Formats: sequence, structure tokens, C-alpha cells
Amino acid sequence: MLCCCVALCANAYSPSKYATTSKLATGKWVKIAIPENGVYEITEQELKDMGFNNINQVHIYGDGGHMMYEGIDGKAIDDLKQIPSTVLNGKLCFYGKGPVKMSFGTERFTRVINAYSTMGYYFLHDGGSDLPIQSAASNAIDNHAVKYTTSHDYFYHEKELFSFGSSGKDLVGEDITSGASIDFTLPQVASPSLTLLIGAASKVQSGSIALTPTITTAGGTATSTLSNAIVKSASSSYYNACTASGTYTTSDLPTAGKLNVAFSTTGATVSVSKLDYFIFTYKRNNVIGNATDNQMRMAFPMLNVNDCIQLPGATATTQLWNIDNDTSMPINCELVATDSCMQFGLPISGDNSQWVAFDPQGTLKKIAKYEVVNNQNIHGMATPDMVIITNKVLMDQAQRMPTC
Repeated sequence: MLCCCVALCANAYSPSKYATTSKLATGKWVKIAIPENGVYEITEQELKDMGFNNINQVHIYGDGGHMMYEGIDGKAIDDLKQIPSTVLNGKLCFYGKGPVKMSFGTERFTRVINAYSTMGYYFLHDGGSDLPIQSAASNAIDNHAVKYTTSHDYFYHEKELFSFGSSGKDLVGEDITSGASIDFTLPQVASPSLTLLIGAASKVQSGSIALTPTITTAGGTATSTLSNAIVKSASSSYYNACTASGTYTTSDLPTAGKLNVAFSTTGATVSVSKLDYFIFTYKRNNVIGNATDNQMRMAFPMLNVNDCIQLPGATATTQLWNIDNDTSMPINCELVATDSCMQFGLPISGDNSQWVAFDPQGTLKKIAKYEVVNNQNIHGMATPDMVIITNKVLMDQAQRMPTC
């Protein structure tokens, strides 16, 4: 990385690419933390406790907890950016990104976990202009070719407990050397078929091993043949990892069960095996609300502008936000009432779209903590205040960097 930085000195970006003053230089700023993706609320009283007097003048900045772009090519974010927010039912509401980015494609979810943080962070500010949630009008009900009553959802499990090399950013979870069973729940499950994406790692001295997870539910045990689940020994590897996928069909609707994770061996000498993570992708009924955060996430492999999403149990205050694009604001679709249920005619179309439905009349997700931030103007400093760690061979180049 140091060599890359030194090389960039000869091809520096134009000063116009960077802000001359930091967003944090003036005004009141409060840093908030969120543990996961979803729609969050901050009440007027909570804002007053933070030192803000007018909920309508508070705006939200930051990029949350998803891994930031790490390329050294000028595409990285230069300063805090504002995200859209809105006041609903007397609460400041926004879609927040936690430390795990979930993507939907080919009818299954995948994840990218932040290697450096267990929280997502945003900044509240009492200045700037409004950046509200965009609103989009629904299409006429008569034009709806497909009415979706189910959608794709996921159950995700991952623990960062152990490093095989005692260094680096790759961490794994529970020990599965002798097998392990992990509980899962699938709210409003609508189909007995599940897709599993699972990652695991082992230290294998010889032979090979195969990952063999099974599902146990009230209706019995289901098995699946996983692709890419063979972990072979390699003399040049400290440990061996695999990411495998497979489909299960159970004899019942598994609203809850256990994933039993184990390896089968073929002439193998195994020191230790660890689970990395697993994701169940399943179809759920579009029934909004639960006891904890009053919202429902949904994903669809294909939507057209002539389709609609039906939400039994939704009310006139229900919101439906499209959350596909990390760089643009969510889109709130207009609600249309029918004889049987509430439904949303979609103003946009595209493959693999993700949505969240919620009712601000209920309690949404709550922030984990907050702290007041002192004003600072790093962008306005004539000489950056930094510490460079290097070795003697690169010392001359390291000393050149602050003057590049």
C-alpha cells in the first residue's frame, strides 16, 4: 500500500476533487451507531436528549457500516454525504446500513461483512438542506399483470470468533470438528424449499473432507448435495476454506429448526474445522410486522412496472421503500387500497430488487448508542496530521509523502 501511495504522488488528483472544508467544521454533530440493516426511528425526545431542539432541522450524514470502497483511484468518498430521511409519526426515520451488506441475485442472498467494524455509523447535524425520501406514484390497479403475495427473505448466521493465522481480517465462528447444531427461524415461511449458502474452513493435513450439513425440523431431517463443498489438503495452505450452496426440500413448512453442520472425511487428518457463516434464502408471505421492529424485508428476482406487491394487513400509513441502490435514495411507493388487501403498484422495474415495508405508527429499529462529536476541519489543514509506519528501506519515500 505504501508503494501505491508513493506512486500516486507523481499522478496526484486535482485539488478540485477534494473538499476544502470538512462537514464537521461547524454546527452541532452527534454520532450514532446501528447494529444492522433496516429502517430506524429517532424520537423527538431522543433528539432533545442529544441536544437538538427542532426535529425538522436535523439531517443525517454518513455511509453506514457496509465496507467502503478500498481502491486508490479517486473514487472513494471524500467527506460525509447526506442520506435521505423523513419525519413520520413525529419521528425522524431513515434506512440505515449495518456492518453486513446483503445482496440478492439468482434467487439467493449473499453477504459481505465489514472486516473492521461491528456497527454502522451515521452523523446527525442541525444544518444543511432537506434530502427527503423520494415518492413515486403507483400504476393503476387494472394494469397489474402479476400480484406478488410472497417474496424472498433470509436467515443469516455468523460469528467472528477465531483466526486460523492469528492475523488478517478473515475470522470464522463455531467449532464444527465434531459437528454442531444451530437454531434457525423462518418467519412467515411460504414454501418447504430452502436454499443454503454456507462457508467453512479446516486445517487438513492429508486426504480430503466434505461439508455435510442437514436440516432438522418438526417434520424430520432433510439433506442436500452441496456444490463446491469439498475441502482438500494442500501443502502450501495453512487452512482450507469452501463456500458451498445447495437446496433443501422438507416435508413440512419449517418455521423453525436446526442446521446440523459436520464434515465427512476420506483418509483425512483434520486438526480443527470452523463454521464461517450460513444464509438460508426462503419464500415468505408478505405479512408485515413482528414483535421487535415492525418491518419486513422483501426481495424479488424480477419485477415489471405492470406488477404489484400485495401486503395483507397493511394500513394507510404503511410505507414501502425500494433500497436497491447504495448511491441513491430509497423510493417510497404509493399505497393503493383494494377489496382484499393493500397493494403497491410499482413505478420501477428491474432484476433482483430489494424492498422494506414498515408502519411508522409502530416502533421501528432503535439506534445502539450516540456521542457528541467535537468540531474538526481535517480538510482545511494546510499539512495533514498523520503517522506513517514503515521500515528503514522505505524511510526516504515515507518522508516524502506529506509533501506530495
